Amino acid sequence: MYSRLYDFGEGRLPSSHLETEKCHLTLLVDVDGASDTIAMVERLRQVRDGRIMVLSHADHCADAQELPPETIISNDYAVNAYLWSENIDTRPLPQQLVRYLFNTNLRATMAVDGDGCVKHYQRPECGDRNVLFVSPGSIYPLSMGSHQRMFDSLMGLAEAGYDIDVVFPRRPMQLQASAEAALRLIARDVEGYKPQKGKLKGDVKRRRDLLDRAAKLLKQKTSQKPTLAETTQTRSSFWLRQSIDTKVENRNYDLLWVNYAWMMGQVSKEISSKFGSIVCDTHDVQFYRDAAKKHWLDERFFSKKYLRAYELELLQRADHVLAISDRDYGILKDAVRGAQVHLARPSFVTFERPVHPLDMKSPITFGFIGTGMDANVQALEFVLTEWWPRIHAYSPKSTFRIAGSVCSQKQVMTLALMEEQVELLGFVDNLSDFYEGVDALLSPVLVKGGLNFKNIEAIVAGKQVFTNAAGAEPLSDLDLPTVENSDHLIDLLRAIEADPSADADVRRARQAKALNMFRRIDLGCILEKEASAEQ
Repeated sequence: MYSRLYDFGEGRLPSSHLETEKCHLTLLVDVDGASDTIAMVERLRQVRDGRIMVLSHADHCADAQELPPETIISNDYAVNAYLWSENIDTRPLPQQLVRYLFNTNLRATMAVDGDGCVKHYQRPECGDRNVLFVSPGSIYPLSMGSHQRMFDSLMGLAEAGYDIDVVFPRRPMQLQASAEAALRLIARDVEGYKPQKGKLKGDVKRRRDLLDRAAKLLKQKTSQKPTLAETTQTRSSFWLRQSIDTKVENRNYDLLWVNYAWMMGQVSKEISSKFGSIVCDTHDVQFYRDAAKKHWLDERFFSKKYLRAYELELLQRADHVLAISDRDYGILKDAVRGAQVHLARPSFVTFERPVHPLDMKSPITFGFIGTGMDANVQALEFVLTEWWPRIHAYSPKSTFRIAGSVCSQKQVMTLALMEEQVELLGFVDNLSDFYEGVDALLSPVLVKGGLNFKNIEAIVAGKQVFTNAAGAEPLSDLDLPTVENSDHLIDLLRAIEADPSADADVRRARQAKALNMFRRIDLGCILEKEASAEQ
C-alpha cells in the first residue's frame, strides 16, 4: 500500500549543516493519499531542518525524486514522522504502515489532522477490551529476537481488537523518547518504570549468601551468573509492581500479558484478581537451558530441581503459558499445572530477502550475532578456537563479522585480537542490515535453550547457517547442515563452491519452509477463548 517514497530535498536548514552523524529526516506519511500533499510539504519546509520526504501510495513523481521505500530503513537516518490523515484521531494506522515505521530509526511521531494541526501522535482507542503488556525491555528498536517476538505479540493483540498499554524499564532520555514514539504507533499508552534493581530476600538470599561463603572458604570459583530465582527478585522489582498497581487503579483490564517467567515475580494473587486473565510468554524454558552440568557448589545451593520448581511455580500463576517452539511446548505441557500451555511460534517474515547464488569470485563473509549471555560467549569461543582457524587457513581472504554485546566480553576480545580477518561490530541497530552484510552464519549451540532466533532469522534472510547437532535439533524440519568437526565444515564449503546454484536452491527451499512455519505469531488459540469467556 505505502510503496512509494519521494525525496523533496532540504528543509529550512540543510542536513549537511546540522551537527549530527545521521541524516536528519522529516517524513510526511500521507496516510489517506491526499491531493494537497505538496502544500503540506512546503509548510514543513518552512519549519523543519534537514531532508523532507513523503511516504505515500499516491503519485508525486512530477514534484520529487522517487526512491525505494527501503532507503530509510537504515540507522543512517534519524526519522521524525508526521502522520497526516483526516481520521488520525479516530482511526488506528494500518498495520502494514506500523511495521514499516517500526523498522526505521524513529525519533518522534507527530499527528497532523485534516485542519493541519500538529501534535504528538496518540493511537486512538478502538477496541472494547484492554490489555496491560509488561516487557523487560523497550521492544524498540527491533535489534533482538525477543524484541521482534514482543512486537509481533503487540501486532496480534491490536489486530484482535485490544487497546494496549505497555510498561517497561525506563531508558536514557533519547532512547526512551524513541521507544515511546515507536510504541505509540501500536499502543494506546506507554510508560517507563524506574529500572532500579531490587534486593535478594528470603530463601533465595540465604542460598546466595551460603553459596558465596562456601566458595570463599573452599577457594572455589563458582558461577556468578544470577539464577532465575535471583533475577525474579532483582529485575521483577518493586517499581514494576508500583507501575502495575497504578495502571489497574485507573483502568479495568481484560488481560495482563507478561514476557518471561521471571517477570511473573510481581504477579501475586492480589494482582491476579484485578485482571480477567494472565498470559505469560516464556520466550524460553530457563530450567532446560540451565540443564548443563554445573559446579558442585552451585548445584548444592541452587540445584536443577530447585530452579525447575521455582520456574514452574511462577508459570502456574498464569492462566495461559506460551511456548515458542515444539520442543518447549513438549517440556511445559505436562509440567505446568493449572495453566493452559499453547504453542505460539514467532514470526520472522520481516527478515525475508531474495536468495541469490554466492559469487565465488569473492571470498565468503561469515557472521555471528548475540548478546553477552554465557551461552553466546561459549558458542563464539568455540567458533574462534575450533572453526575459524580452519576456515581462515582454507580461505585467507574471508572475513568473520561479529555483532552484538557479545563483542564486549573480555574473552571474546582477547580471542578476536589473536585471529586475522575478524571484525567486532558491537551492537547493531538493524538486524536486517547485519544479515545483508554476511553470506553465512556460524552458529553452534553449546548451551541448550529455547528457539535459536538468529538461526531462523538468517535462514529467512536467505543465508546459509552452519551449526552443530544441538543447534539443528530444534529446527529438524529445516534440514540444516550439521557440522561434525572443522574438517567437515570445510567439506561443506567445498560443496557450495562446486555448485553455487544448487546451494541457492537449497537455501531457497529452506527459506520457504521456514516462512511457512514462522510466518506470523498465532494468538488465536488464546484470544478466541478469552473472547468467548467474556460472552
